[in-house]
Amino acid sequence: MLGILAKPYPYYIPFKTSFKLILYFSIGFPLFYLLAQPFGINNWQCSYKSWIILGMFFPLLTTLSINFYAVSKISSSLFNEEKWTIGKEIIWSLWNILTIIVSNHYYYIYAAMPVCSTNSDLGMSLIYGLAIGIIPSIFCVQFNLLRSYKNRLNKAEKLSELLSGRQGIIDNEIIELKGENESLKVGLNDLRVVKAEDNYSMLIWKSNGHLDKRLIRGSLKSIEIQLQQNFIKRCHRSYLVNLYKVNSVTGNSRGYRLSVQDLEESIPVSRELAKEILVLLEELNQPAYAL
Repeated sequence: MLGILAKPYPYYIPFKTSFKLILYFSIGFPLFYLLAQPFGINNWQCSYKSWIILGMFFPLLTTLSINFYAVSKISSSLFNEEKWTIGKEIIWSLWNILTIIVSNHYYYIYAAMPVCSTNSDLGMSLIYGLAIGIIPSIFCVQFNLLRSYKNRLNKAEKLSELLSGRQGIIDNEIIELKGENESLKVGLNDLRVVKAEDNYSMLIWKSNGHLDKRLIRGSLKSIEIQLQQNFIKRCHRSYLVNLYKVNSVTGNSRGYRLSVQDLEESIPVSRELAKEILVLLEELNQPAYAL
């Protein structure tokens, strides 16, 4: 069981998507309560019951917005996409359930109880909420995991098939990359990857039939600025990659990885940059980009 909970899980949700999910839930949940009227809501005796139920939209929207856009940012070290797991996703789902229950509890106290013959027991609400919410949470986590894995696998297979027929040869223009106290001249067709190493950048290129590596003092950002090429792109916070040297793409529940010519280790692609990198890989294979 612990092994399953420790498996990687795709955490990152683009802003537009997450906002839509929050908005849909904040609208759908009150509508469900209005139609089903569970937990004794059908026994409320007041003139404004429908409006009070629909008013749940506001605490729901506020709570989820705080969780997704404040808590996740303030505790950014806990929400590291590289270390996000199934267990963390389940805990995060339960946290959202708990905070929704608490916010709705106080909403009932100030909005419903003064005008309706009702009461709100926070302890029982938490117990019922967790009991009801844990099964759907586990189901949703598993469903999203399988869907994410399938989508990435299909996309990776199509891209790998596309890349398999590409020569990956470009003009070997010599460029000079400068560090703080040194510089390195390397051919664009030889360059494979640039990796961040604390305050240094590790350049990896092919020379005379074998790979060469060299550390130069300078941030990855400074090297990125010097490499003004549409085919040498940042694919991860720690990597720049020569997209013309990508042989294939693999995908799993955590994300994509690039197999680069002559390199044994695959290169990770961060979720924020995945869409741009995949689009560029497709475009660079088109005749218009042929060199």
